Amino acid sequence: MPNPIVTRLLSCEGDDYLLFAEQPVEDGHGAWETRVGLLQGDKEILSLTIGGCDSLQSLLLALSVAKSWLVAKGGFTFDGNNDLMLPDI
Repeated sequence: MPNPIVTRLLSCEGDDYLLFAEQPVEDGHGAWETRVGLLQGDKEILSLTIGGCDSLQSLLLALSVAKSWLVAKGGFTFDGNNDLMLPDI
């Protein structure tokens, strides 16, 4: 299991998935990176590292990219709703 700072429990076709984002870290070149992923049980379905100019931007972009992936994949819901309540950037 990763070490997330934020998580969201999602459902898809009766199965539970855990969306997570780890704490943003400096990349050593003046930018920041945030790892975001999706777990189904112990199996990691998605893992991406997204960069930004600061920690907030990298976190927001990571969640936005994850949302785009989830919507494109289709069928994911949050609290029974198709609106995943994630940022669009």
